[in-house]
Amino acid sequence: MELLKLIADLIVTPLCKIINHSFSTGIFPDALKVSKVVPIHKGGTMEDLNNYRPISLLSIFDKLVEKLMHKRLYNFLELHNILFMNQFGFRKNNSTSFALIQITEKIKETIDNKKYGCGIFIDLRKAFDTVNHKILLGKLDHYGIRGSALNWFSSYLSNRKQYVFHNGEASNLQPITCGVPQGSVLGPLLFLLYINDLPNISKILQFYLFADDTNIYYEAENLDKLELVINKELKKLHTWLIVNRLSLNIDKTHFVVFHPFNKPLMKKITLKIYKKAISEGDQVKYLGITIDSTLSWRTHIDNVSTKISKTIGLLYKIRYFVDIKIIKTLYYSLVYPHLLYGIEVWGSADETLLNRLLILQKKIVRLICYSDVRHADYSFSPSNPLFYKLEMHKIYDIFKINLSKFIFKCLNKMTPVNFHSWYQLTSVLNRYDTRSKFVNIENSFMTKTLFIPTARTSYYGLRLSKVLGPKIWNSLPPLLRINESINNFNKKLKNILLNNYK
Repeated sequence: MELLKLIADLIVTPLCKIINHSFSTGIFPDALKVSKVVPIHKGGTMEDLNNYRPISLLSIFDKLVEKLMHKRLYNFLELHNILFMNQFGFRKNNSTSFALIQITEKIKETIDNKKYGCGIFIDLRKAFDTVNHKILLGKLDHYGIRGSALNWFSSYLSNRKQYVFHNGEASNLQPITCGVPQGSVLGPLLFLLYINDLPNISKILQFYLFADDTNIYYEAENLDKLELVINKELKKLHTWLIVNRLSLNIDKTHFVVFHPFNKPLMKKITLKIYKKAISEGDQVKYLGITIDSTLSWRTHIDNVSTKISKTIGLLYKIRYFVDIKIIKTLYYSLVYPHLLYGIEVWGSADETLLNRLLILQKKIVRLICYSDVRHADYSFSPSNPLFYKLEMHKIYDIFKINLSKFIFKCLNKMTPVNFHSWYQLTSVLNRYDTRSKFVNIENSFMTKTLFIPTARTSYYGLRLSKVLGPKIWNSLPPLLRINESINNFNKKLKNILLNNYK
């Protein structure tokens, strides 16, 4: 890549002609279809081939061509709203956090409405590697990709080859007959199109997808209906998988029945696919977050606490050999990511659980500032000045910052369209058409005050992002809420919360 940058001025014109010729003729160069596969050991015995992850390396020129086609294809899909609305993987302005927020919000609403929810977490076996080229090209044609563009994709997928490189030795070239190219730019987007019609199998079930990580959700008033309806709909999923030549990893597919923490399940339900029972669990790890059946977040916070505790031991050992700046860098590298990831969904957990993380944070700021020695009365020095000195935020404020940023993005249409209507500005405060009514409407619009919906339960309803979020948002200074830049908003909010530690 460094060499290409140095000679970019010399090769840009012929390269441009080659790429334009490829697009116009619908032919992808065979020289760019060769993949170099490097096996990386994941763990366990090195004699077992299943313990290796194949990393596919492609030509740099191939990636340049793919990026240009990816931009054209993606713009076409977005223009015509072709991709499934709840597909959060490999799309602009999407992330795992958005997928988690959407799913957990639905679960809270289900429990708040006195219903049972069931989440089926599907695991597809080697999904990217088993995509059928003929079926994929048929779907591209269905979505309007025809003519020379379809010919180009047909050429792109056909006659591909790969070889394995290990310990300085290369194997013979072998043909690739199925799957989207690993390590490619276009591969993930083509896979999204391949499974894009999956949600069409049922008008009852709800689908939430992050690439091949699929969550199927259904809610009902009782467990009998839940079991009956889901089993009926899973037969359609079975048919879809057979037609599309994809297979389910039944051993890694699980389901969880969500219910209130104070209302245990009176019976077990059985869900089957391929005439095999799907295993039920009290919790499931989805997109890196452990979601339990009562949405208490106890297990996830336990896991985060364990990871942070191990890092604290490391920080204690090295603090005498490095300065504060380096330890702070280690904190933001080894601790902060665990506190930050997915906090929009689990940051509303019970205070008793979050206090465990706050205690660990206090240990860290005290060890950085050498204030971890007890006084005569066995007490420590106050931690607030230390948080302020180090410019580090407590767990509660990290939650406030990230939920507020999410609301800011929703109000400014910086999120997927699903979230654009989640938060509404307060528009009518009086029932009658009085002069003060219109003044309040104008003030509401100017200060971006949000309407706070009512909730049925305190444990679930009041913790909905749609309920708790507006409360936190309305507590922010009005001038901060009307900020036009997400970066300025983020910076100012952090400073406001930091100044509270004085």
